[in-house]
Amino acid sequence: MDTKGHSRNPSYRVSNVTSSTHSDDQPPLSPSGAVSATSAPTSQPETIVDRDLSSLLDPQNYSPIPQDDIPEPFHTQLPALPALESFSVSRQRLDDLLRRGEFLGAAHLTGAILTSQGVSPSDYFTIFDLLCIRFSCLELTGNTYIAAQESRIVGDTSNPFWYVGADTSVVDQDPEEYRYSTHMMPFHFRLQVTRLQSLAFTDGRRGISALYELGLECREHAMSATDLVEKQLWKERLGHVGIQVVNTLVEMGELDTARRTLLSSFSAEGSETNAETVVRLTLLLLRIGDIGSARNLLEKLPSIDSSAGLLQALLYVADGKYEEAVSEWKSLLDKSKDSEQSFLIKQNLAVCMLYTGNLQEAKATLEDLVHAGGDFQSLTFNLSTLYELSSDKAKMLKEQLAERVAQHGPSSLTRGKTNADFKL
Repeated sequence: MDTKGHSRNPSYRVSNVTSSTHSDDQPPLSPSGAVSATSAPTSQPETIVDRDLSSLLDPQNYSPIPQDDIPEPFHTQLPALPALESFSVSRQRLDDLLRRGEFLGAAHLTGAILTSQGVSPSDYFTIFDLLCIRFSCLELTGNTYIAAQESRIVGDTSNPFWYVGADTSVVDQDPEEYRYSTHMMPFHFRLQVTRLQSLAFTDGRRGISALYELGLECREHAMSATDLVEKQLWKERLGHVGIQVVNTLVEMGELDTARRTLLSSFSAEGSETNAETVVRLTLLLLRIGDIGSARNLLEKLPSIDSSAGLLQALLYVADGKYEEAVSEWKSLLDKSKDSEQSFLIKQNLAVCMLYTGNLQEAKATLEDLVHAGGDFQSLTFNLSTLYELSSDKAKMLKEQLAERVAQHGPSSLTRGKTNADFKL
């Protein structure tokens, strides 16, 4: 939902055209969906690299995490790091926080570990692992600005310094001399830093340029690889870069360029049978407002695909056919056997009920979701909006809503709450 005024929207997102395919290049996940502190990324160079990364361990690099914009029921005591605590114990505490979904505390503890002198300046694998967790937790708790500013300490990820085979004593070294060598950073971390740095410098084009450089590197590795597994790995990495390019274009507001970029990938892959790409492109077309093209594209999606019904309902919404959308959402709800998908369907059903004039029924539906453990951002925001539309005691109701959600405790859906989530 838009945070301006009382506008409402169904729960579909285009700002992150993410890949649902897990690979070794993506951050490892704990059972709760959090980045794991004990499961290490797999793209560690086999060669021992002598690099001094003490500049990344400077306490001045890391900002304190404010709680001013967090509703009072969600305030938490940030964990301290005892002076004599061993590194292994600290890492276990961090993993426990991630497993419980306590991302704010995890972000704070990660910063404390990085600056505790318990991490060797030459242990680049551990440093990058901790930085990835720190940045991810900051983003998950609504502190993307802090993550973006802190990402600047990494500098240019394409600098020869970060390549195993580069001679760092040579000034202005030709990239062709080291680009085929192993990069010290995990691939998913390079993607993350590239995006955050483009936000830090408020320059999306800088991010696009960096992503194209990274894409060129992926393409060169894929073309030169003799092992089929390695060749496929670099092709998958190139696909991840392409999706990140589309994400960046969407964040820049360049929706038509994002559409053309995703469509070119769609055509190049011969992806008429690739349901995942069809879903992404359909959502993007809906975001742009090209309803006709979205409808035509949806016809390429097999009717047995679980996304087909969801996209059809969203098409009804985009067309302003709210009665048809309500019927479609109810039909999908009857067929759904997945609890998380049912939450999504009910959330969108409630929004459509509001547009058909059934405000009280819409409010009751969203309140049932909260009582059932729902606490995602669009749910709390939409319900807060309904309180504003239906009661002169909206402020009290929104505060009570925040208290109810806080009582749920950490869960896989809890990713840090701000006042904006409850319109406070």
